[in-house]
Amino acid sequence: GKNAFLPPQDAASLQVPYGTTQKEAAGRTALTPDDLKKLKQISTAKTLAKQIEGLSSKVNTFDAGPMGVERLYEGSKVAVGATLQTNENAALMRTQAAKLAVLMRSLGEVGVLTDTDIDRGEKLLPNVYDTKSMAQRKLRGLDRFFKATETIVRNPTMPFDEAIIKSVMDDPTVSQTSKRSIQVLIKKGTPIGEISAIVMEQ
Repeated sequence: GKNAFLPPQDAASLQVPYGTTQKEAAGRTALTPDDLKKLKQISTAKTLAKQIEGLSSKVNTFDAGPMGVERLYEGSKVAVGATLQTNENAALMRTQAAKLAVLMRSLGEVGVLTDTDIDRGEKLLPNVYDTKSMAQRKLRGLDRFFKATETIVRNPTMPFDEAIIKSVMDDPTVSQTSKRSIQVLIKKGTPIGEISAIVMEQ
């Protein structure tokens, strides 16, 4: 009956914990082994992004300063340290960012992301010249990027820009004011690409 537990393989393909009943799982779309593999790649990418976030908090510690002078001076110092391997955090952040860029490309090869999506994702990787606030904005955008990527694996017909907006609207940490502003833009007929670019770093 509907109160029977799903078999383990069905629970896995529906992405629900074992012990979920058939009734509770009604309406969920089963994922193929290929989809599950893609979600695993995204999970690996999210773990790398979290490591980069931790390193960034030790590397991107400066502000822009007057006319951006501090950013250039501090960023150059950090860049030299990363290249000479004397600044371990900066060197590791650069390595992890390069690994994450490769992972993004592999998601393109399996048809999850387009080249345009990948370019957008790569621009969100913090670098040693980013100020603290810029790095934080990029990392927020990176989090949205991977949430949207997961959404399109589960809903292959959904456009990526729409998935980005969905990731913001579903986020309990985003204020209701911000969400209302997004709804206003949608009602006004603002192009979806413009809205997603605005909300990427919300």
